[in-house]
Order: sequence, then structure tokens, then C-alpha cells
Amino acid sequence: MCGNPSSCVLPSNLLQRGCLALKGTCETSYAHAMKVLIVSRTVVERKRCIGALVRTNDGYQSLRLMDARILPTGTFWAESAPFRIGELWEIEQGPAASIRQPHNEDILVYEYTLVNSSFTDLQRLDEWLRSHFHKIDPPCMWEGTPESLFGGKLQSTRKYNGRGFVTKANLPEVSTGFWIPDQPLKKVLYEEKASYLYNNGLQKVRVGKLKYIGEPEPPDQIPAGTLVRVSLSRWIEFPPYPEACWLMLSGWYGAL
Repeated sequence: MCGNPSSCVLPSNLLQRGCLALKGTCETSYAHAMKVLIVSRTVVERKRCIGALVRTNDGYQSLRLMDARILPTGTFWAESAPFRIGELWEIEQGPAASIRQPHNEDILVYEYTLVNSSFTDLQRLDEWLRSHFHKIDPPCMWEGTPESLFGGKLQSTRKYNGRGFVTKANLPEVSTGFWIPDQPLKKVLYEEKASYLYNNGLQKVRVGKLKYIGEPEPPDQIPAGTLVRVSLSRWIEFPPYPEACWLMLSGWYGAL
């Protein structure tokens, strides 16, 4: 067992709680083992960004798994990376040496082993997330309009129904989260790439458009009340806007 249980954690009450230190004791080792539940897999150019949850002493924490072969920050994964949404993996991980807020979820992954595929049925994963996301800390669950996302810190490219982004002047604690929209999301295409409009652009909200970055083929519409995954991009500058992290739709859970 772990010499310091507060620093080594396991996910989910499906498993016995505890810790396995792969390199020395928990107080001194650089890399630790933990079990993580994969909750998102998105496309970043030709690579894949992997999101996960891990069990903590008080609840759950959101993570972004980075390939440790490129240090100190790690990198996104090759398209062939084995992680699939709903799978439970044991990983040997350590802290990313350089984190730029709000991407506080980043950790480096050195080794990984599949434990089981308990939640690859997205309906089952949807039910589990709805009953557990209130335990995630820092909080990253929102309901209602897109303006509620990321603590209400989003700016917009337009007066109404613009794309959302955050700047250095007003950063949220997290860059990933879950959202239950109170209106349907309608797919639109721009340069053959999918985005989603909140309530088909009919409602006057500042932030109303989300670029889609998930792997599955995007449906024409995501119904109101669907649990979806949202995230903020890495820092990028799109003139005339300042350097910013942009709001994106990573995927959905359950049957549509």
C-alpha cells in the first residue's frame, strides 16, 4: 500500500482503493501508478488528445494524458494510441514539468496497461458520469446555456452566437468539463468541418458556436439534456483576437 495515500489514488468504487508505487516509495518516486477511466478522445491535427478521470480521497479529478516520450511537457498521442472511451487503464505517470494555465489537467504517461472495458457502452458511461460528476474537483460540470461554461469566463467573437474563448486576463481553473445544454445543438459545416450551434442560433446568447473535435461522425443534432464533453484548446492566436484558448465540443455520451 501507499506510504502516503493522499498522493496516490485510484478511480471508481469498482476497485479496491490503494496505491502501487512503481519506482520507490510514494514520498520519493517521480512516477506513480494509478488507474484512470478514459472519458474523451479527440482529434488535434493528426494526433489524439486523451481525457480521463482518476479517483481521489474526496472524489474525482480530471486529467489529460500526455505521451511522455517528448519531455518535459509531453505531447498528444499518435492516432494509433490504444485508449478508448470507457476503458479503465493502469498508468505509470508523473507531473508535467511545464503547465500553462488553464491546462492544469496535464500529466505525463510513461507506461500503460488495460485493466478492463467496463464502460465502453456509452449509455452505461453516461449514467455513471451523471451520478458522479458532482464529485469532480475542481468542479467542471455545467448546465444551461453555453455562457455558463468555464465559470462564465468565456468571451465571444460576436455580440450573439459567437465562438467562445478565454484570455490571460480571466482564466478558469480547468480546461475540460461536462455540459448538459438546455437547448439542442445543431450541426453546421464551415470549410467542411463540423461545428454546433446552440438552439440553431435562434437564441440570443453571446457564446453559441462550438467547434467539434471528436472522432465519431458528428450527428446532425444533439438533443437538449444530452451530456456532452467540452474543452478549451491550447493557446493560439487568431487575429484580430488576442492569444486565447478556444471553446470546443469533444463528444457526447449515451444514445442520441
